[in-house]
Amino acid sequence: MLSSIYFAYFLVSFLTIVVLVLVWYCKQLINRIRAIVDDVADLRVISSSYTAHLKQVYELETFYGDPTLSGLLKHSKHIDETFRTFEFSNSLPLVDGEFDEHLYELEHYAEEKEETEH
Repeated sequence: MLSSIYFAYFLVSFLTIVVLVLVWYCKQLINRIRAIVDDVADLRVISSSYTAHLKQVYELETFYGDPTLSGLLKHSKHIDETFRTFEFSNSLPLVDGEFDEHLYELEHYAEEKEETEH
């Protein structure tokens, strides 16, 4: 009888430690994923800035209609779209306010994509 009580205490203690380690590990993974998504968001901002600058150069009289710049502009828009898709599909809306904002951004993104396809 006494040995079964000790075994129960040991088992509860062991399981408590395992659960605490798993919770800590999950928090670390979430922090890593958030860092990656934040880095991708920064890359998207840089890509958008580059696209805007390239568009300004393309619209100058000297370069308007240049096929090389036109190709670069299409390519940079594609890269920006890829970053944006990755950012939306891999973000973690864990806080209530962030969740609502994330839904709004997804809806706005879907509308923008439909407009550009037509």
